[in-house]
This record gives sequence, C-alpha cells and structure tokens, in this order.
Amino acid sequence: MEKPMKYYIPSLILLFTFMFAETAAAQQGRRAMAERPHFQRGNMEYMLPDLTDEQREQIRDIRLKAQEESLDLRNQLNEKRARLRTLTTGGDEIDTEAANQVIEEVGALRTELMKQHLQTRMNIRELLTDEQKVVFDSHGAFGGNFGDMKFNRRGMRFHHR
Repeated sequence: MEKPMKYYIPSLILLFTFMFAETAAAQQGRRAMAERPHFQRGNMEYMLPDLTDEQREQIRDIRLKAQEESLDLRNQLNEKRARLRTLTTGGDEIDTEAANQVIEEVGALRTELMKQHLQTRMNIRELLTDEQKVVFDSHGAFGGNFGDMKFNRRGMRFHHR
C-alpha cells in the first residue's frame, strides 16, 4: 500500500532545508577564514612576534630573490611533468626508458628546489631573534607561510607563490 504524497512533502522540505543550511555554513566559514589576517599567505607580521620594519624589509627582499631564482627551475619542472604525461599516456607503445629518464630529471629539479628553499629559510632565520626563531621553526622545515613550497598529504607536491 502506497502512502499518499502528502507524507513525502514535509520530509523533502526538511531534507532541502538541511542541505541549504549546510552549504551556507560551509561557505560562510571559508569566507571568514580568508578574511582573518593570520590565514593570509605570507603574513609574517602576524606569525612572528615583534618584527621590526628592517626585518620585514629584509625578509621581503630574501623571499623575492628566492622566487626569482626558483622561477626557471619551476618552469623546467612543469615542462618535465608535461613531457612525462605525454610519454605515459595515449598510444599502445609507451617508451618506459624515456619516461624513466624524465622521472630522474624531475627528481633532480625537485632536489634543487628543496635546496633553494632550505637556503631561503636559513637566510630568513639569520635575521630573527631567539624568540622569533622558535616561532619560525615551529612551522616546519618545508611548510608554513615562510617558504616557497610545502608538502601536502599526497607526498611531495610543491605549491609556489
């Protein structure tokens, strides 16, 4: 025996209300986080206590220089990734030898980027007081808002500014 449609309508209204409320709350939460200064990318004024104007300027210069130096390597890395995608997709015949060579080249570029990142962190760290170093170091060697790249949950994936 089928129930009349009047029994389903309140359930559907309730379901759509919950779905709408959840979506609105999620959007509002993301917007609120983005507006807070400590969630903005590269905001060392919030993260490091008592930065002087001179420190801020020196850190900006170090980071700008590092970004300029890493630009060529990041472009090469993107080209290698595209080449690897080309070599490993499509067609029946995949040249594994060529793909392995590109993988080696990708690894070498990542290594060089990580070395540059570490050097940038050490250059910034030299400018800081002992208290500031503790905060700076607590953000990890390859994470936080201070460097040019970080790891994500899937492994070594670089995020550049």
